[in-house]
Amino acid sequence: MQPSQQVFISYARDRGVSEQLAAELHAQLTQAGIVAFRDVEGLEPGVHWADVLEKQILASRLLIVLISQAALDPQRWVMRECLFASNKRIPIIPVL
Repeated sequence: MQPSQQVFISYARDRGVSEQLAAELHAQLTQAGIVAFRDVEGLEPGVHWADVLEKQILASRLLIVLISQAALDPQRWVMRECLFASNKRIPIIPVL
């Protein structure tokens, strides 16, 4: 996949199953030759992370959202990432 064909992985950083699943999914996609963005792999120190997340969503072909109890919290960024992707007509694939 070209960088414009990447996949954005959205999940709640809750030190639980969703973080583990996000890491496994990122590794599997990368191993399959698919460019995948996950925040802990793609954020450099000193950058404004919210801007980076928006740019990475816009550069993505689709967004995979890992649904967990923590992800459903409106105070978390998962909901914002999904809304942003939806508004930009980027397909969203939910994973329970």
